[in-house]
This record gives sequence, C-alpha cells and structure tokens, in this order.
Amino acid sequence: MTETELSHISTAPQGTPGYLDPQYHQNFHLSDKSDVYSFGVVLVEIITALKVVDFSRPHSEINLAALAIDRIGRGCVDEIIDPFLEPHRDAWTLSSIHKVAELAFRCLAFHRDMRPSMMEVAEELEHIRLSGWAPMDENMCLESSVASFSSSPYNGSEKSFGGLSMKKAAVGVGSQRLLIPQRLFPAIQ
Repeated sequence: MTETELSHISTAPQGTPGYLDPQYHQNFHLSDKSDVYSFGVVLVEIITALKVVDFSRPHSEINLAALAIDRIGRGCVDEIIDPFLEPHRDAWTLSSIHKVAELAFRCLAFHRDMRPSMMEVAEELEHIRLSGWAPMDENMCLESSVASFSSSPYNGSEKSFGGLSMKKAAVGVGSQRLLIPQRLFPAIQ
C-alpha cells in the first residue's frame, strides 16, 4: 500500500439515525459543525420529549429534526413543546424555550457554514440561562463585572443604591454577580 492509500479510509455512513449530519451523506466527512447538528437534535429532544426517529408519526415527521425545522421555521414551536416543561408557567419559561428552539433551528441548518460553532451555542445557552436572573425586588440588582470569578463569597466591593448598602457577592458563574443588600445578609463581610 502506498502512503496515500493509508492516509484516508472511506467507510459507509455510520452514526445514530436521527443525529447524523445530513451533509455527511454527501461527502462522508464529519466536522465540528456535524457535532453542532447532533447537539441541535438533542436540544429539540429536550424541549419536545419526542423520539428522534418515530415511525408512528406522519412520513414527513418521522425524523425529529425535520419535524422541528418545519414547526420552528413556521413559527409554530408551541405545537411541539413538551407540556411537562410548563411553558405557560411564566413569561421567562416560555421565552427561554422559544430561544432554545431558535438556537436548535440554527444548529439544524442543512449547510454547515450556516450553523453556529459549539462555542457560540454554549454562549447562547449561558445567555438564556442568565436571562432569568431578573431582580426579585427593588433591593436586588444584577450587574456585569469584568472581574474574574472569585471563589471567595465576597470580593470587598460595596455600592450604594437609593441609600441601601450593597455588597457584591460572587453568586453565579462567569462575570455575573448578584448584589445583595447588606442588611439582608450581614454575614457577608
């Protein structure tokens, strides 16, 4: 065998049905964007609780990705949301499910170059998660900080809002910090 013959092995399509990047069937090459497609299928599974491949569904909906692309693309995501997620419990829940569905839709794009990177997917999911950190009342305020995450519960900074003394506590991840009124938690020193 020559060196060229050893550098590439062609195989028949392999992968779990329903998760495999549809472009793999054209050129038998997988890429990072193939993983993005598969993760998009997982996101759809989470928000729908439907099987990835289900022959009891109508022919055009056997594949969950095809079903999701159709419903999300037509703006009918509510038709496929798992009721156990309680999407109408509050506005944030419904909005978050819709944002995850939109992200899944982008992950399931047929052309790889139209899909986000996994880093972009992770950042968007984190953004969706943190969007739920709305102030509980007028005594709490969420602020972004360029400071890195500290393992200490208090980093020593203090702010005043409307006469309330607020100490910055490292609650959460990344650069998000929750400001807590000192009078509520005097133990934060």
